Amino acid sequence: MIRFGVCQWIMDCSGVEALPRAAELGFEGIQLGIAEENRAIHEPALQKAYLRASQETGVAIVGFGINSMNVLPLFSPPDSDEGRRCHDLMRSALDTALAMGVGLVYCPGFFDAEIRTDEQLQRAAAMLRRGCELIEGQPVLLATENTLDAARNLRLLELVDHPSLRVLIDSYNPVLYGHQAAALLRDLPARYQSKQMHAKDGRNQVMGNVPLGQGEGRFEDFVQALKDLVFAGWLRSETDYRRNADELAAADLATMNALIASDQAP
Repeated sequence: MIRFGVCQWIMDCSGVEALPRAAELGFEGIQLGIAEENRAIHEPALQKAYLRASQETGVAIVGFGINSMNVLPLFSPPDSDEGRRCHDLMRSALDTALAMGVGLVYCPGFFDAEIRTDEQLQRAAAMLRRGCELIEGQPVLLATENTLDAARNLRLLELVDHPSLRVLIDSYNPVLYGHQAAALLRDLPARYQSKQMHAKDGRNQVMGNVPLGQGEGRFEDFVQALKDLVFAGWLRSETDYRRNADELAAADLATMNALIASDQAP
């Protein structure tokens, strides 16, 4: 079964208030963002507030995105200040996920953190390996979301060589880097794919600036590839809901339901 969630950082509110707002918009789950400059989520009191809001609203907290890793790359030299900060942020996020019963932490690799060279790939693999070793045998997975094609993602997975690593695939981001999300789904073995995907579209190479199915991301092809894989997990909307959230969320949920939910057993 495919369930629909939303990413906290593209909503028209923040903090704990994002959970009742997600429920109001019609989403079942939420992915929370973690930033180096705001470590409040690591405090037990705020964790309890999030968990209480989740219980009260029925909105599941399904993952953490360490958004600061777009400026603190995984491939930072391990003995550098950036490398130590990157590892510390990943460790804190994983500890928080374990404390809150959240099953996925993912590390984005865009902008300054885009992996371009083989040396960067090897350094990123080493950092991801260290993260995976922190959660060995624990009920949480670590994922990478990046700009790589299927072949280079496989190379990254081989270098990390750990069963706790997954690849999170977005329905639009690959287009910006010369790939198609549907092709990534087909070419990357399903055992390496996260059971949480990002759903968004875009126009003129801008992420999330149009509703699903109305941009250049070929969202219908992405959904068909998920169906072909008999995907069971979360699709989390990353459309920009900071304005006109009610209208846009309703349109996105209608599109996702039309493409997916009609095929699912009740």
